[in-house]
Amino acid sequence: MHRAYTFASLLIAFLLCPALVLADSPQSGALVLHLDYSDSVRDNLRAGRITSVMVAGSSEEGKRFTINTTGATVTANDIVPGKWTIRTFLKMGGTLYVVSEGMNLDVPSGPRFETLIPIRPVILAGSAKLSGQPLHGQISFYPSEFKPGKSWGFAVPFDKEGRFAFPLPQAGNWDLVVWTSPITSVAKLHDVAFQESDARREIKITLPEARVTRQAR
Repeated sequence: MHRAYTFASLLIAFLLCPALVLADSPQSGALVLHLDYSDSVRDNLRAGRITSVMVAGSSEEGKRFTINTTGATVTANDIVPGKWTIRTFLKMGGTLYVVSEGMNLDVPSGPRFETLIPIRPVILAGSAKLSGQPLHGQISFYPSEFKPGKSWGFAVPFDKEGRFAFPLPQAGNWDLVVWTSPITSVAKLHDVAFQESDARREIKITLPEARVTRQAR
């Protein structure tokens, strides 16, 4: 009788083990990201000057997802719990720009996790002229105060009329290098201050004077 009872207990425990393990296993779910746009990003999305917002996620385990949108919410499915890094990009004029250094998330186990992702660059637009003529080439931007792992440079092309439009990752002081070819720079400007209000102004870059001015649109 005792042996039969012991056998039955072991059998029940064996049958319940998978259920217990399953209950303790991490549960993948939906990651819902609400995109908190700056006013200038929202205005340029409405006007069609920003053609796509790309949200890219990567986990410590090497899992990845990429979603393109023009809306204010994206959902990534089958997201395993753990540490994730979310990066955001904006596409303007056919060029994809990085606009965030990366936001770290600790995604819990469960069917659904929601959070807010700030996307708050300053959208700048204007033109550049060299000796009164539209400048052809590109302009490079670098943070005047470099912070390892949190700062990066990028290049903005001019169109045939010397115009440009792009997302500046954040307001502040930036160093500018103007190029007329991949190996020829014609000007370097240091500590040029850009503010959020510059999104409502026309930026004028005048060379060879190396002058940056603003005017109301």
